[in-house]
Amino acid sequence: MGWNYDLVPLSLIMTTSRIGIESIKIFAYHGYYDIEQKIGQEFVLDIYVAMDLIAAGASDQLPDSINYEDILVICKEEMMLTSRILEHVATRIGHRIQILTAQRIQVTVRISKHHPGLPLPIDRFFVEIVV
Repeated sequence: MGWNYDLVPLSLIMTTSRIGIESIKIFAYHGYYDIEQKIGQEFVLDIYVAMDLIAAGASDQLPDSINYEDILVICKEEMMLTSRILEHVATRIGHRIQILTAQRIQVTVRISKHHPGLPLPIDRFFVEIVV
């Protein structure tokens, strides 16, 4: 009898390999308040993809990995669709990245809003979603 991989946590069957793209800067119009959606601001995205990179390391071929340019296109397209909360945007981005490969992957999307207009001074606020 073999393993039923659908019942095994992804972290147990995946290598510790990760691809990361950090500090993607995109001007967009997200926010709970109407004024945030009118004036917009720069957001910073960090994307991490946990996947098996053994084949890519051996083959030196892009189809065995994931294309960073495709990830950037997804980030730009999804950031252009205005949302009230960043959780919604991050989830959309994560799900779209998952379908870039036939591999089972885990995607972490962090979206930061620097100097948000809150009652106390803070450097940044972020939402991080793992799909």
